[in-house]
This record gives sequence, structure tokens and C-alpha cells, in this order.
Amino acid sequence: MMDEIKRLLQDYDNRVGTMADGKFDLLVNKLKTFYYVFYYHSPYSEIRASVSNTDDPTLPVDTFRSWFLGVFFVAVFATVNQVTSLW
Repeated sequence: MMDEIKRLLQDYDNRVGTMADGKFDLLVNKLKTFYYVFYYHSPYSEIRASVSNTDDPTLPVDTFRSWFLGVFFVAVFATVNQVTSLW
């Protein structure tokens, strides 16, 4: 891929050079595809295979876990803040 990018940059200014216009456009489309895949998706195939890149609006946000962790950490850090402010 790096060689293709180097060729693209070398022939960008002078499209009449060693590449025909059809090959140049094909190379640009291929690089745009690589950019799309790596920008919108993870570059690691294992992550792309197991994690969706879209949100599921049917999943609940207000769960017991979120409330429990939120209240727990607020209580712990408020206590720590009060204790440390007395010293």
C-alpha cells in the first residue's frame, strides 16, 4: 500500500507521466477504499469481525449496573473528599 501511495504522489502533478488516466483513477479509488475501511472501521480484523460499528438503539441504557456503579462511586469519592478536606 505504501508503494501505491508513493506512486500516487509522484504522478499526482503530472497525470500524463507513466500512469494512464484509467490506472490513476483506479489507484485513487483503491486508496479511498483503504481510507474508508481504516477511518470508519477498526484496522484490526479481529475487532471488525466481533464488534459492530453501529449502535443498537434497542439496548437499554438505564441499567442496574450503571446506577449501582454511579451511586457507589459518588458515595466513595464524596466520602474521600470530605475526609481529605479535614486534614
